[in-house]
Amino acid sequence: MNKITKLSAISLLSLILLAGCSGKSDKETKESSSEKVETIEKDTTEKETVKKETFKPEDVDGGTFNIGSPSGNTADGDEIIIFYKKDTFGQGLSLYVEGFDGSKLTHIFVDGKEIDTEQFSHNQTDVILDSDELGKRSEELTEGEHTIQLVQFSEQDDSSSEPAVVKTQHYTVKDK
Repeated sequence: MNKITKLSAISLLSLILLAGCSGKSDKETKESSSEKVETIEKDTTEKETVKKETFKPEDVDGGTFNIGSPSGNTADGDEIIIFYKKDTFGQGLSLYVEGFDGSKLTHIFVDGKEIDTEQFSHNQTDVILDSDELGKRSEELTEGEHTIQLVQFSEQDDSSSEPAVVKTQHYTVKDK
C-alpha cells in the first residue's frame, strides 16, 4: 500500500507540474498586459487631441434639425437648458432630424469637437453628454452656452471634404 500511495503522489505532482508549464509564462502575460495598457493610453490620447472643427453657424442645404430636453424644444422656440449636477451619470439631449440624406453619415459636433457619427434621414435619437471615465466634467457640460452641429460631408467617408449639410442649434448648461 505504501508503494501505491507514493506512486499516486508522484503522479499527482507530475500532473500539477505539467499543468503549470503548459500556460503562458509570467513574462508573456506581463508583455501582453502592458500592450493593452499602451493601446488604451494611445486611444485616450488620440481622443483628447482631436482637432476642433469650426463650421459657419448658418444652415447649409436642406433638412431640419431641432433639439429637445425637459426644458422644451427648439422647434417651439424654447431655450434648451440642461441643469448639471455633479455625480449625475449622463445628461441627454434629444435630436429631431428631418430631410437629411440617409445615404451619408452625419457627424455630430459640440463646440467644434466631434462626439458621435450617426446615419440620419427622418429620425429622433438621443445624445448623451457625459463626464469622462475618471469622473471629470466633459467640455460639453461646462457651464455656459454650447453649439451643437450636425454635418454631412460631400465625400462620404472624408471629413476633410466640403460640408454638404450643416445644421446648428444651441443649448445652455447651468449648475444645479
